[in-house]
Amino acid sequence: SHATVHDGRITTEPVQRRAPAETFLADVECDEPYDEPLAITTTTVFNVDHENAYDSDVDEDPHAAVAFMANLTSA
Repeated sequence: SHATVHDGRITTEPVQRRAPAETFLADVECDEPYDEPLAITTTTVFNVDHENAYDSDVDEDPHAAVAFMANLTSA
């Protein structure tokens, strides 16, 4: 996943990377090349400070916290 902070909002996007099959099958002998794309799923864990997650001066703290958690769980 890729997380971006812009104007106090955190957005996450899944990142799909392609790699040759030989990268994952180093100890396996293959007679035929693998032509299909491979997707690598990664899990990213990060910590943020309260003031970095959202603007604590606004009156929408509960809404911002819910949006922040929704972004974390969608990753």
